Amino acid sequence: MDKIVFKIVKDEIIVSLLEKDIKENLNNTNVINVKETYFNIKYISENIELVSSFLNVIIIKNNIHKCVINDKEATLITLKLINEINKIDEIDEYNRQAAKIESQIQEIIKNQVVLFVQREK
Repeated sequence: MDKIVFKIVKDEIIVSLLEKDIKENLNNTNVINVKETYFNIKYISENIELVSSFLNVIIIKNNIHKCVINDKEATLITLKLINEINKIDEIDEYNRQAAKIESQIQEIIKNQVVLFVQREK
């Protein structure tokens, strides 16, 4: 089951796919911790508003303004979440899927949710 981890590091929220499985008895749950949070991708898709609200509270409390997306597989769902969060104004996305991602990024910028996108060189 694919999970995404949202990790708070300094003033950033880092988004990655979970590389190792957490304890077997937790496979079907979503683990909540303020500094490191795991969600099943299907759960996020079905509960985008709830998950974005939860992350928004963490982002506000930690004064986060930057999101770093480390895995291309996590990009689209993360952008959907960020679109619901007003505090994120910078995205650093390392593994962009060019056309599809660029289109979503431009839409978010157009909606004035994100002010700056850091692109890899």
